[in-house]
Order: sequence, then structure tokens, then C-alpha cells
Amino acid sequence: MYLCPTRQLVHQVHKLSQEYGINSHAFVGTQKDYSTDKFSEYISSDAIAISTYSSLFNINPRFDDPNVIICDDAHSAENYIASMWSLRINRFEHNDLFFKIINLFEDVLPSAFIDSIKTNSSQTRRIVDMVPAPYFYERNEQLRELLDENISGDLSYSWGIIRDNLTACNIFITWLGILIRPWIPPSHSHPSFKSANQRIYMSATLGAGGELERITGIPRIERLPVPKGWDRQGSGRRFFVFPDYKFEPKEYYSWLAEQINNRDRTLILCPDTQTADLIKNGLKSNGVTHSFLESGDIENSLEPFTSKKEVVLLLTNRYDGLDLPEDSCRQLIIAGFPGATNLQERFLLGRLGINSLLKDRIRTRFTQAAGRCTRGATDHSLVIPVERQLFEFCLKKENREEMHPELQAELEFSLEQAKDSSLEGVSSLIALFFERGEDWKGAEEGIEKLRDDIEVKKDKHTETLNSVVKDEVNFQYMLWNKNYKEAIERARSVVDNLSGPEFEGYRALWCYFIGSAGWLSYCATNDASDKRIYEDFFNKSKSCSKTISWFSELPTVIQSEAESVEGIDLIVGYQIENIQQKLAKLGVVGLSFERKMNEIQALINDDTPSKFEEGLTKLGELLGFSANHPGGTAQPDSVWDFNNKIFILFEAKSSEQEEGLISVDTCRQTNGHCKWAKQELPHFDEATKKICVLISKRTILDRNATPHANNLYYMHINRIREIFKAIVGLLRRIRGQSTDVSEEEIRPKILEALKKEKLDIKSLIEEIEGKPLSELKSSN
Repeated sequence: MYLCPTRQLVHQVHKLSQEYGINSHAFVGTQKDYSTDKFSEYISSDAIAISTYSSLFNINPRFDDPNVIICDDAHSAENYIASMWSLRINRFEHNDLFFKIINLFEDVLPSAFIDSIKTNSSQTRRIVDMVPAPYFYERNEQLRELLDENISGDLSYSWGIIRDNLTACNIFITWLGILIRPWIPPSHSHPSFKSANQRIYMSATLGAGGELERITGIPRIERLPVPKGWDRQGSGRRFFVFPDYKFEPKEYYSWLAEQINNRDRTLILCPDTQTADLIKNGLKSNGVTHSFLESGDIENSLEPFTSKKEVVLLLTNRYDGLDLPEDSCRQLIIAGFPGATNLQERFLLGRLGINSLLKDRIRTRFTQAAGRCTRGATDHSLVIPVERQLFEFCLKKENREEMHPELQAELEFSLEQAKDSSLEGVSSLIALFFERGEDWKGAEEGIEKLRDDIEVKKDKHTETLNSVVKDEVNFQYMLWNKNYKEAIERARSVVDNLSGPEFEGYRALWCYFIGSAGWLSYCATNDASDKRIYEDFFNKSKSCSKTISWFSELPTVIQSEAESVEGIDLIVGYQIENIQQKLAKLGVVGLSFERKMNEIQALINDDTPSKFEEGLTKLGELLGFSANHPGGTAQPDSVWDFNNKIFILFEAKSSEQEEGLISVDTCRQTNGHCKWAKQELPHFDEATKKICVLISKRTILDRNATPHANNLYYMHINRIREIFKAIVGLLRRIRGQSTDVSEEEIRPKILEALKKEKLDIKSLIEEIEGKPLSELKSSN
């Protein structure tokens, strides 16, 4: 049996097999529509069955005993395989069920996150959280009852498979939906897959860090050696253009639209529908006149795209399986970062910041995507990666060093061209590339020389990740089979082999998994040693990584209220994550950062109230707060909010002259902000810290104002401006290191820099509380 990710690929492989003289039959659609004669030929071993992964990985497969399974594009099979054990609940399709589950867990998740789920703000829709295991396990029966009563239709199939193994799964929540699935798909629990005599996994980019094993749920897969000379063979020529190097999307979208209108056909690949909708709307509003096709239009064949002109094919999560050689398509746009094609991956990347584990997958997806329009030695294609995170992934040398030398050379050449080019200059280079004349010949020779000088390097994480994958997969099977003692031992082995600072986040995750298995074992046996295991390893998961906020919350679920670690120490991870996300938006390279800092500097140095207050709000964002400028009469001039745990309310008197006293009215006005916050901020009363701060140039308090200054704090306006300079300098230095180190390694650097500059939340609070307004010198 030959498995493909999509129907279009099934038909493509079937057509090729006929050309090669191989007797095969394509099986797509519903099982009842399969041709009886053709299926009989497959059963009698007279023909190969070609079908999709979903035709095998379902609750009642017609193909229930294949002798040999060939998995094509195996690197992209994870979502297709895991879907059998994945319950996906969509906010819109299953609205009532979605909010019932939110209601079940809303009191044990961060209130700021739950608030974001309940709003329609587009800014919060990509945030993903995972319900910590103890909360998940404690409410297991309630969740099972809720799902039993409310599940219907297609959801009932995957629910039927995971229902009795719910504790072997994790639950991920985001604005758009909920995903319940095991960490690794237990594919050996599916007899139709396990019983095959042989399984063959086909891919040009399998990776060496164990990703194929994690994707398929197989503890060990033997790899055939790469043929000698493979790394010197190319498949056509690609010229990459990186508009994000120097420009913002608003500056280059009209140019991008023009490039699409200049070509007959353009392929656009996106990671998800949200990204696809954004780019489609952006291109149309900037003048794209071509028609758009989507996956449903090419379900059986690429002909609806390749036979037309003035057309764009827009696909989501389809980085492979498309052959568009020669003139069928010469222009490819890779839009969005291909690093989070499901909620589990998004949690790993966005919430935990564990990039090392998924780097292989991301690199594979990018490599596969870049080759869609260069299928032969004489092909050529323009490739335009769009989105800053994707550009910065390509910019980092450590991400390129394990790629094929040809691709490395093309990227290095293209990145060099992007440094000094205007959009007009880029258009001229594109014209030279498509003309394929003498003017391009020198560039071609330069790329070939770069390729010949390149030696592919091994990712420094690869060997370690490969060494632990067998235990990772077996841990999932032990958990699935409720063998918790053995699951603990397998997970211990993973932790023991994840040494070094680059793995501290992943080590913390596996300490958490040990704690989870220990919890389940304790519930099953009431063995006191299991209780010690889960308490010990939940605490270790926090101590392994002080820069990941998700783990810092775990002690509150295993200690009594009196013992819990309260206060601002727990939020340093959030601050680092928020600053890292802010830096990502501003850009590791390019002019965007300095432009934005100059804008904020001009605001914060201006004494005009409206401008200073806006600058003060933006300073809060740079420091990792959620900040807003209410802007109304009798309201704070800026509110800094840290995950509903810390609120700092500012009254700014930037326009007052230095001479004069801090008045009674000013103190009353500042004091009134707490009353405002009680009414307007839902979680204000629950916050750990609630601070009202007066910012002024004046340094002497009117003695009549002293009784009104209690519980207020003071900051001189110059100190605010000093803090701005300090945080900008810190961010600038971090940016300078970002292209040379991994995402995991940059977080400790941010922590170290914040502590050194006393800009971490604890130090900032201590500074503010060390300056009570009532202790200022008062007038005689």
C-alpha cells in the first residue's frame, strides 16, 4: 500500500506508476465507492493500492492488513497520522462545546489568557496554552462526561479512540479552537499499521534528529545512507528575494502585488488559513487582478492551475507534493513561518520557546516549499519568502548550515543582494534572473562557487535529540497502556540525556512529563514514593528553566496556598517572553527597530502631555507589560498591566514646570486612579501588586498634600527617560546577538541583561516602592 498526504498526490503517483508499467489503483473518496474489481486485485497482490494516509489511519479502515506500507512525503505525515488520535473542537463549528470546555478550565488558566479567549481581538488569536496535567487529571471525569454528552458527527470517531486514554493526552487551547491529543501518536496501537511486515518511509529530507520517529510514533527507523555525490546535485536554480530585509509589509505589498500581476501564475504557500486570509486580502487590496484558486480546486489534478493564466494558487500547510516544473509556474511566495502547523507545535514554539526540537521540521518544510517549482536541472524559479520570522530564520547561519549546499548557496547569494537593494533594484535583479542572459551568467557562476565551497554541518542539537527519541516514543506507549512506573523510567532516561543550557527548556518539559506520570501513578497506587516523584519533578521543571513562564506556574498546583510561591518572582518568564515577542515584531535586522525607537524617544522626550503619555505607554510595552493609554479625563495617563498580576497606574505631570509644589489636587487625582481601576479593570482586586505612581519634575510636596500622599509613589520624569534609554540599549545589544544564537539561548541572555540593568520586574517594583510620595521633602 502506497500512502500519500493528499488526493491530488494519489492521482499524480498513480499516473506515474502507469507510465512506469506498475499495476496500481488509486483509491480516494468514501470506502463504499471503491471499485470491487480493483480492490480485489489489491487483495490478491496483483496491484498496488495508492491512497491517502487518512484511508489507513481511521477507526475502520478498508485497508486493514497491508503487507508493505510505503509512506511518501513521510516528513509531512505528522498531522495526517496524529489526526486519528486528535480531537479538534473549533470555536465556530462547535461553539457551545468550545465554551463549555473553556468554562471547565477557566479558573486554572491565566486570567489574561482567558480574557483574550473571550474577546474578538485579533492580537490574541495566536496565543496557545496547555492545561497543566494535575488540573487536567483532576477534572478528567467531568471532561469525559461533558464530551460524551456533547460530541456528535465526525468528532465522535477521534473521541471514541482517545476516550479511555484521556490521561495519556494533553489539551491545548487557543482563541480559535481546542486540541486534545497524545504528545506522540501511538501508531502501534492501530493494528492496520502495526501488522505490516515492512514499512518504508520516503523523503528527500528526513532529518537526523529523530523527527521521523516522533512524527510516526515508531521508536526506531533505519535510514538508508545518502548516495555519494547527492550533495553536489542541484535541481534547477532559485533566486530568493527577501523584502522583509529592509521594508515593512505596508511598504512592499503593492510591489508584491505588481510581481504577481507580472507573471502568468504564482504559487503561494501558507502555514494556516489565518495567514492565507491575511495575504489574500492584502494582495487584493494592493491591486492583484489575478484570480485565486485554493486546495479544493486542485483536489484531483493541478491542471486547473497550470492550464490557466493570470491565476494564483493559494495553499495552506502544503509544503510538498506539488510538481510544477518548467513553465507551469516560475514564481513562488512562501508566506508565513512554517513552524506551527498544529496547536502542539505552536505551544512548543510560542509558549515554551523550544525551537531546537522543531528546527528540523521547519527546515524540512522550507526546503520542500522552496523546491516546488524547480523539479528538474533546467528549471528556474523566483522564490519570495514573506514575513519577518521566516526571513530571520533564513538569515540565521545555524539554520542554513544543515541544508543542501545548493540551497545554502542560493540563500547566501540572495541575502547578500538584499542588503542594499531598493524595491526598484530588486525588480531589476528579478528581470535579469528571468532573462537568463549574459548579465545573469556572473551571478550563476558565483552561486556555483559558493555551493562548491560549502560543507554541510550537523546541527549541534541533532545527535542529542536522536539519542533520546526512542525513550520519548516508548514513554508515550507506556502512558497509553497505563504502565505509569515504566513511563516514569523512560522519561527519566530522556531527562538524563538532555544536558547543556541549550536543552534547558526541553529538559523542563520532560521533567514535567515525569511529574505527570508520577501523579497518575500515585492516583492509581497511592504509593507515597510516586507523590514524591511528582512533587520533585514538577519543581525541577521550574528550576530547569527560569525563563519560561509556563513552568513557573506549576508549584501552585502541588503546594498548599500557604506554601505557594507568590509574588513577582514567578513572572520573570512572562517578561522575557513578552520582550522576545516584541523584539520579533521589531525585527532582528533592518531599519524597523531604530525607526520605532526614534519615534518613541521623540514622544517620551516631549513634555506635551498627550505625546509623553503615549511614549510612557510604549515604554511599558518595551519592558514586557501590556500597556494602554486610557486618555480620558480623571483616568490614568498610562496603565501597565502584567498578566493581571501587577498593575501600575501613572499620573504624569510632564507639562508642569520644575518650580512649584506637588499639590493636593495632584495627589487626589493620582489617588483616584485606584477607584477608576476597581470599576474598569476586571482583575484589579485580585492582583498581587497595585501601584499608583506620580511622574513629575517637581521634587517638593505641599505640606497640605501629605495626608493625601499615602500609598502613592513618585518617579522623576528624568528617571522615566533614563529607563527608556536603558531598555533600548539592552534591546539593541540583544538584537546584535540574535542572529548568532538559538531562540533558547537568547532567553537567558535577556534575563541576565535585565537583572544587570535592574530592569526586571522585581527590580522595577522595588525601585518604585522605594520612593513613597509621602517621603518627599515637604514645604515649610
